Amino acid sequence: MGKKAFNKIISEENSLVLIDISREETENLNFTRIDTLLNHIQGKDGHNRVLLSFDYNKDQREIYEIDEIVMYVLQLYKNHRNLFYFLHTNNYQGLVFLYCLTGVKVVSKNPEETKVELTDPDMVAAVKNSIIKETRVYGKAIDDIQGAEYSLKNLFP
Repeated sequence: MGKKAFNKIISEENSLVLIDISREETENLNFTRIDTLLNHIQGKDGHNRVLLSFDYNKDQREIYEIDEIVMYVLQLYKNHRNLFYFLHTNNYQGLVFLYCLTGVKVVSKNPEETKVELTDPDMVAAVKNSIIKETRVYGKAIDDIQGAEYSLKNLFP
C-alpha cells in the first residue's frame, strides 16, 4: 500500500486500519508491512486505530497458544515499544497481545469461554509496567498523554 492510500485511510476520521498478517509473514518474522504502517501513522492520527489479525483461521488454538504468533508479537513489541498507543484496544486484541507477551496457560476451554492462568506473575508485572511506561512516554512526546491514558485504561481496566 502506497503513501497515498495510507493518507486516504488515515484521513478518514475514526477509521480502523486492519492488517491481516499472513502465516508466511508470521513464521518468517517479516515485519515489512506493519513497520511501514506504524512508521507512517506516527502521531495522534494513529491512536487506537490498528487492528492486527493473523492468517491462522483454521487453527483451533487461541492466538496466544500458537508459538509462531507469540514470537511475532514479542518481536513486534521489541521493534515498536509504542505499539499499544496504536493498537485498537477496545476489543479483545489488547488482551490477546498482552497474553502473548507475558505467557499464559489455558486451564479450560469451551465454545463460550477460555480460562487462562498466568505462568509468571512477575513477568506480567514487568510487561505491564513496560507497556505503561512506553505508552506514556510516546503520548507525552507527541503531546497526547490523554490518548495514551485512554489506551492504557482500555488495556488495563
